[in-house]
Amino acid sequence: RNQAESLAYSAEKLLEEHADKVPADLKQEVEEKVQAVRTALQSADIAQIQAASNELNASLQKLGQSVYAQPGATSDMPQSPEGGDGEGTVEGEYREV
Repeated sequence: RNQAESLAYSAEKLLEEHADKVPADLKQEVEEKVQAVRTALQSADIAQIQAASNELNASLQKLGQSVYAQPGATSDMPQSPEGGDGEGTVEGEYREV
């Protein structure tokens, strides 16, 4: 149950963050799968929850491929500073005890 709820939340958040990069048909597919998971959660049928979660997972993989395969897609990882002269590097000292 918790995994399914978390998966649905993650899917909604991903759609929200990348709404401009997601094709409309894929967005609709993911939204339908999220709704299916939420409906399955209300029924409390474990098999139905797992099936809906698996379908949502498959749709999320397609969504991820769509978002990150686009040219100019940026990651949330911080970029190294231009020039690379090492100004941001901090050297530390250590002593063996």
